[in-house]
Amino acid sequence: MSHIAIVTNRLFGPHSLRVSNLKFTPGSNREITAEQVAEELTKSLARIEAGDFEVSIED
Repeated sequence: MSHIAIVTNRLFGPHSLRVSNLKFTPGSNREITAEQVAEELTKSLARIEAGDFEVSIED
């Protein structure tokens, strides 16, 4: 299964995170494929679900 299919299901599928509005910016690398974006998002979601993140609140 491709990363695109995995991310699509995790964000919008029947047992998903129920995401309704999601925006991406390519950052400094404009030569990135949709599959590469999906792979990075898959990794990020796994880190969030594992509790491996920090919350930063700016004053």
